[in-house]
Amino acid sequence: MRARFGTWNVNGFRRLAGQVNLIREADFDVLALQELTAASYSRLVDSQQFAASAFSLKLRPPLPGEGRRRSLGCAVFVGERFRLLDYHLLDSVPAPERALVAHLDGPAGEFTVCSIHMPPGVTWGRAKLETFLAVTAWLATQPGPIIVGIDANTPRVDHPNHEQTEWHWREEPVLLGANPHHPLRDAFRIYLTAHPMEHARIAAERPLGPLAISYDRGRRDQPVACRYDFVLVSPEVGVADVRYRYEEAVSAGSDHALVSADLVLPDSNSDGKPS
Repeated sequence: MRARFGTWNVNGFRRLAGQVNLIREADFDVLALQELTAASYSRLVDSQQFAASAFSLKLRPPLPGEGRRRSLGCAVFVGERFRLLDYHLLDSVPAPERALVAHLDGPAGEFTVCSIHMPPGVTWGRAKLETFLAVTAWLATQPGPIIVGIDANTPRVDHPNHEQTEWHWREEPVLLGANPHHPLRDAFRIYLTAHPMEHARIAAERPLGPLAISYDRGRRDQPVACRYDFVLVSPEVGVADVRYRYEEAVSAGSDHALVSADLVLPDSNSDGKPS
């Protein structure tokens, strides 16, 4: 069955009304969010756009004295076509509230959705590396189908040729490289492989990348366009379409693109191929 999945670092929902309206217009079946405060999570719940939700700060609230960076959580919102079974955090990462795992059920059977926010290396140091390694090790052991929405805070250069992608930390390819140490793959690159003319157009327009713009890590006078936001899918999940809605998302109040992916979930009663 086909389902629309989204992932978005909402930057704390600083301009909530515009962001809520953009989410409503996108009409997601499942939405993974990063950088939500407890207040912004409650406001989105109150908008009644989704039937159920999971929020990491309910499981691991910030402790006294931890500061703002531990008060930003991840969430998974679920539409009426699916049922939220349970959710938990990856306790193996340095900041578990940044790695939320939700188990869902629907007409095609059960599947797993993750919302992950990688710590930036410039402020978190080795915690970023430790998170990359822990998430990779966990994904390598999990049965599919799995869909991951992630603000990865990398790569440094998202090259059209995946083998030429450049990273901030040499270990980052274990999760997001051309040959990762787990079975999931980048949904946008899967889409572009199936649409070579689109890939060629992007490569001609931006020969050093990024394949799509989801974040600007530069200064105001020296912008550096990046693709930091990803949808990863296990082999059972088909990819029909992927869109990076950067300008709209920034206009709505975030500093990251809203990424929308139309995916095909396998029928649990079939031979495992997407139906």
